[in-house]
Amino acid sequence: MKNEIKVLLVEDNPGDVYLVREMLDDIPPFPERFQQNPYFKRVSTNSK
Repeated sequence: MKNEIKVLLVEDNPGDVYLVREMLDDIPPFPERFQQNPYFKRVSTNSK
């Protein structure tokens, strides 16, 4: 059985996203699959 960790990162600062990726790279073996959500602006606007 494969252990899988799913992480939802909601971040509007690309620099912070980079830092999170760097931290995850320090946890071997961490399969990294990042996808950018093209609807982020709509989601953040609707949540106000």
